[in-house]
Amino acid sequence: MTSDNNKRIAKNTLFLSIRMLVVMMVSLYTSRIVLDALGVEDFGIYNVVGGIVSFFAFVNGAMSNATQRYIAFELGKDIPDVKRIFSACMMLHLFVAAFIFIFAESIGLYIVNYYLTIPEDRQVAANWVYQISIISCLVMVVNTPYNGAIVAYERMQAFAYISLIDVFLKLGIAFLISSIQSERLVLYASLIFITQLIIRLSYTYYCRRRLPLIRFTFLWNLNLFKELSGFMGWTVFNNMSIIACMQGVNVVLNMFFNPIVNAARAIAVQVEHAVTMFSKNFQMAITPQIIKSYSKHEKEYFEELLYSSSRLSFFLLLCLAFPILIHVDPILHLWLKEVPEYTSCFTRLIILISLINVLTDPLFSAISALGNIKYFQLISGLLLISILPLSILGFQRIKDPLLIYKIYLLISIVVYVYKLYYVKRYLSISLKQYVRKVLVRIFYVMIFCGFFYEIHYLYLFDLLRGNWIISFVLSSIIIIGLIISIGLTIEEKQYLICYLERLLRLRLKSGNE
Repeated sequence: MTSDNNKRIAKNTLFLSIRMLVVMMVSLYTSRIVLDALGVEDFGIYNVVGGIVSFFAFVNGAMSNATQRYIAFELGKDIPDVKRIFSACMMLHLFVAAFIFIFAESIGLYIVNYYLTIPEDRQVAANWVYQISIISCLVMVVNTPYNGAIVAYERMQAFAYISLIDVFLKLGIAFLISSIQSERLVLYASLIFITQLIIRLSYTYYCRRRLPLIRFTFLWNLNLFKELSGFMGWTVFNNMSIIACMQGVNVVLNMFFNPIVNAARAIAVQVEHAVTMFSKNFQMAITPQIIKSYSKHEKEYFEELLYSSSRLSFFLLLCLAFPILIHVDPILHLWLKEVPEYTSCFTRLIILISLINVLTDPLFSAISALGNIKYFQLISGLLLISILPLSILGFQRIKDPLLIYKIYLLISIVVYVYKLYYVKRYLSISLKQYVRKVLVRIFYVMIFCGFFYEIHYLYLFDLLRGNWIISFVLSSIIIIGLIISIGLTIEEKQYLICYLERLLRLRLKSGNE
């Protein structure tokens, strides 16, 4: 990695990490207040009904990735034409928003009223929540090109600042609904929509002030639409598979069990989202560099970015995931006043799935730079969708809600192996180098993690007299030490030391002043 790119990645990761820590702490506290204010049943209804709209918004992530990819690729050229790319992306987003509205008001509305298990006295409230969620979805989709542009330009400060506004607005909403005795569910959905609107307009305002090339003009270029649509289409299919799997899991659990199980799953997913923010922020910071290096034909730098981002993304997630895996029960009881059954088991399984999935994110960034994503997305998407029929068949024999995530874990491993094979084939990446620079180091760290996990349950927790907070801090220190000593390369250790020394000098200098 070049020095300037290292600094940019480190700076962007730092901004996003600070954002992540604040967002994580405030979000977890907000969830506790919302769960207590709405109650377990309404909380479960909000998640399952809002999840139907998320299914129709599956294109959002795909469109953002496509916008980010094409703008970043264009910026890697000697003479970029960013305005043309952005305008074409915006045109496609408007078409997609119309598509989502039609389907959400037909198929989605039918599912809400005839397939979901919702108590009769909450049916009207559930429909109001659904309609409000549709509007939120349309606002999000139309605004997505601006988000993609910010990432492509590597202006991660914008995400940090605007996200802080977002999370504190939601905290204010949580306190507000807890003090109101009327229809809290509908009020909560309405206020969340207003927050969404404010945040989306903030992204638009930032782009218009700071990124002069990000301007929309009417454009009708069939060749460009075809190219963008091809990339977006296959990415949409994969994102549809992911959302269908995530929300399909929610619906399947509701069909075979009850809203309380949905609430347990929703809490586990919130924990997983909080834990994975750090690694996703790092991947967000490094993806534009991967795409630009490929656009500039810097193959050696491109491969090094793939190896380092795969390894470091996993380790960043592991830093938070490992202590939580060990102490999930006391954490949940400290966080929530009422912990639904199966929450801790759901949390452990979902975090394990995330540890597998985090390895696939850099592979997607690499293959996105190439642009040949058809079978990469098609096969992995079909594998993810297969989780739902397999789970339905399983539930007919085994009435255990955890079964669906055990199947999910197995399929995630299969998807990772397939994506690794695809990248090796089409980008000529050395599998031997990947195993040596990524998987071997991960394997050694995980071996020691497993050893500590056993020691913790057999001896350490008793020696600490059941003090889980001390145990949590100790396990965090140990996992960080293992990653630095075993997981990082010599160059990464040297860079980390130099970076920490620079931060310390700046801190001492500011203190003396």
